[in-house]
Amino acid sequence: MSDGDLEQFQDRGYLGPYELLPEPVALAVGRRLAEEVLAVRSSIYAHTQSDMPSLLVTRDRHLESPLLGRLLADRGLVERMTRLLGPDVLLWRSDFFAQGSGDRETQPHQDKQFSGMRDIPAIERAGGGIPQNVTAWISLTPTDRRRGGLYLVPGSHQGGVIPEVPAAPDRSIFGKGRVLARTFSDGEQLELVMRPGQFVVFSNLLVHGSYPVSESAERRLAISARYVAADTLVNPRGTETNGHGLDLRRYGAMLVAGSAAAFRGVLRAPPPASAACPLEDEDALRPLPR
Repeated sequence: MSDGDLEQFQDRGYLGPYELLPEPVALAVGRRLAEEVLAVRSSIYAHTQSDMPSLLVTRDRHLESPLLGRLLADRGLVERMTRLLGPDVLLWRSDFFAQGSGDRETQPHQDKQFSGMRDIPAIERAGGGIPQNVTAWISLTPTDRRRGGLYLVPGSHQGGVIPEVPAAPDRSIFGKGRVLARTFSDGEQLELVMRPGQFVVFSNLLVHGSYPVSESAERRLAISARYVAADTLVNPRGTETNGHGLDLRRYGAMLVAGSAAAFRGVLRAPPPASAACPLEDEDALRPLPR
């Protein structure tokens, strides 16, 4: 990552797309994750309930899947995160996005502190306030507008937090009854057309959303991985519950680069490698950072 890339990230709030995996490997990895991971409920949250039942399948599966844990700690991701966040980096959350025919759009929003339905901040600066989070959004199937693709609003992070106003729940940000106080035209939205195995990275204050899925479109599968500097407070209100009602007693952040000496929360080790979850082409992934 060059100094010009860093300047672009500061100016536009995103970078990419980059290639993480060759397309055939990405498609094979996506099939395996769908069959072996998304087909069963998470052991991390098997004991809990959630305001959004889908999270019991889609949230933080890198903590138990060697295949996904290996992918999200890949050098192609982590080296970029260290340039943007510093030498000590945590992977604190991941989400699957599996969308199919006729699924609704995701309203434009900012991730901010990932506070969920209950408005409980999931990340916080040590001195209070919104820390820097960098999301890697990884496509494992073709991504375009017809398939409910992602769009970004370049530069929208520069004004800080955009106020939200009331809206009908079915047309609001994740059903919370609110939308951003300002709208963004098609001309302001950067539509991302991505091949399987490509990813983009963006700031938690960058406005983004996704298009509705065409009735005739194939299923789209993507993963978002959330990274922060290791001095960030993760779940600062404790492990009893988070913004979606999940019990966090089995949860922990994962160190992917540097030292966790500055981290005050719960850490979990990467899931142990297993013959049941190899990559189809192990050589397609660069060696993990030491």
